[in-house]
Amino acid sequence: MQTQVERADRAMRRPDGLWIGRLSVAGGASGDRRAYRLRLLQKGEQRLLEFSSARRGLEARILYRDSGASIWFWDQPRRELARIRDGERLGPVLQSGFSFEDLSARPLEPIYRGDRRVERYRPSAPNANALSVSDASDASDRTFLRITLRPTGASIASAYGRVVLIVDPARGYRPLRRDLFNADRVLTRSLRYHYDSPVRVRSAGAGAGPAPLAAVPTRLEMLDLVSGDNSVIEYHEFDDVGELPDARFEPENLNR
Repeated sequence: MQTQVERADRAMRRPDGLWIGRLSVAGGASGDRRAYRLRLLQKGEQRLLEFSSARRGLEARILYRDSGASIWFWDQPRRELARIRDGERLGPVLQSGFSFEDLSARPLEPIYRGDRRVERYRPSAPNANALSVSDASDASDRTFLRITLRPTGASIASAYGRVVLIVDPARGYRPLRRDLFNADRVLTRSLRYHYDSPVRVRSAGAGAGPAPLAAVPTRLEMLDLVSGDNSVIEYHEFDDVGELPDARFEPENLNR
C-alpha cells in the first residue's frame, strides 16, 4: 500500500525553478470574485509562494521548508510574520479553498497510512469529467485506483481526518482527484488535478516557447462542498532560473 502512496508523492513533485500563475476565488453563495498573481519558487525541499493583487500589490508570502513540514506566513498589509503550526496548517490561504497544508507539497506517505485494500475505480460516463482525464476519449473506459489514507501518530494534529486519492497507474500514479475529510471524517472539499494547460517554458541559455508539462499538474481546482466556493490555481509559465540562493528561503527575509 505505502508503495502506491510513494509513487503518487513522486508524481506530484515539481521541477525546481520559478512557476508563475494565478489564484482565482469564486464565492458560491456570495458571488464574490477575487484574483491574485502567484509566483512559486521551488528548490528541493523548499518552496516560496508569493501572492499579489492588482489593488494592493504584494499581499502575502508563504515559506515552506523541510518538504513542507515547517511553514512561515508573511502578511504584507499587517507587516506580520507568523509560524504556522499544527491545526493552523488546515486554515485557508487568503480566504480561498486552499489551506496552508494543501499548498505545502508535504509528502503523504510519512503522514498517512493506507487501507489494506486498494480499490479499482472506474467512473461512470457522466462522472468521467470529474477526473479531468484529458488524454483519453472516454474516462469511463479507463480503470484507476482509489487509495484511502488516514493520519498516524503525531501527524494527526496537523492532518486531515481522511484523504482519498484517485490515481492513474497508467500515467505514473499521477493523482487525478484528492478528496479531503475533516476530523469527523466528513467530506468537505475536493481537489481536481489538470495536466493539459499549456505552460510557457523558459530555460537558462535557451529560447522560450509554449510547451506542455505533462508530468505535473498545471491547474488545480478546489471545490468547497460546504460553502460552494471554487478556487483555482493555474500556472502559465515556468522558468528554469538556475541556482536559487538559499537566502531566498529564510524566514527573516520574507519581509524584503
